[in-house]
Amino acid sequence: MRKQYTVGALLLILAMVMTGCSWDDLKEKFVGSEGSVSGSAAASDSAVEIENYDPVECVTLGEYKGVEVDCTVTEDEMKQETDNLLMQFSTVEEIKKGKCKSGQSVNIDYTGKVDGKEVDGETAQDDMIQLGSSGHADGFDDGIVGMEPGKKKEVKLKLPEDYQNSEIAGKEIVYNIKLNYIAGETKTPKLTDAFVKENTRFKTVKEFKKEMKIALGDQKKKNAAATALNTIVEKSTVNRMPETLKEAHKRQTDHSYRYNMSQYYGDTEFDVILGNMGMTKDVYEQQLEAAGENNAKIQLVFEAIAQKENIQVTEAEIQAYANNAISSAGATGTLDDFKKQYETTYGTSVDFDSFLRTSCVYERVMSFLEGNLKIKE
Repeated sequence: MRKQYTVGALLLILAMVMTGCSWDDLKEKFVGSEGSVSGSAAASDSAVEIENYDPVECVTLGEYKGVEVDCTVTEDEMKQETDNLLMQFSTVEEIKKGKCKSGQSVNIDYTGKVDGKEVDGETAQDDMIQLGSSGHADGFDDGIVGMEPGKKKEVKLKLPEDYQNSEIAGKEIVYNIKLNYIAGETKTPKLTDAFVKENTRFKTVKEFKKEMKIALGDQKKKNAAATALNTIVEKSTVNRMPETLKEAHKRQTDHSYRYNMSQYYGDTEFDVILGNMGMTKDVYEQQLEAAGENNAKIQLVFEAIAQKENIQVTEAEIQAYANNAISSAGATGTLDDFKKQYETTYGTSVDFDSFLRTSCVYERVMSFLEGNLKIKE
């Protein structure tokens, strides 16, 4: 049987594959606030026509029946989980006296203006930076060194011609900076009976650790099918990569990333957004390329399993799957509403019907894997 449909929703499937998330876990992606990718952050959204391919010919599968999944919980995992909890309650000493020095972390408010107008991406409140390695334009950190908490300062800089925001590259920018405090020692609480009783539903450290170990083990079991698929993917070999399949995954990754960034940054230039994240265009493109290939391989693997096990889906099953997906996500709208949110988040390079069909196949394959696992406890 040759493939008759195109790639489904990349990031939705990948999120489920890699983490074992349910539709409910992902509902914010589909029933969240209305929005769209607009302005300079918008991505190319032209449709990709996927070539016909046979997944069994494209990939040599690793062993996919009886995959052993280790669901034991190690001491290192327990420690990591405990450390993560304690870090949520850590506090940073706020030093309000003295002059700040290079290498120190400081908390600042700043506004950047070019020709008297405030510039998007050059303004922040309560921003924590390390002087000497903040990632700001040359001279920004040096302008702060020596300031005292509570003081304000105007710093004028000439931006380089290759500055990340091309609209202000080469221009003079004026930063109005306020130093709120110098960051001192980070204080992290210890795991004691008193801490546990105050901040969790448990009364003692012993009780907390016992329940945490059970919870971590249960989570591993819940994600066992996804873990098994990851193992199968690692042990499978791609014989031929359909380039259009990879391209479709790449475009969906791009659209989804730009969409999510636009929710934070609005119409800010995408180059500026990348710069704020310490990433260049070239690095971003390289990561997109790698993601496209990796995610296409994952799809080839679960489609090959479906074909070998004669897992097929009917239109009625797809419709039932869609209805269940909307219900599980807590949505109150119609299938058309769901489609609109899908296209807003993931774009139109892959049509909605293909997304549903591929997702339905994926779910069936995951059910098959779950029924053929060996759980190590």
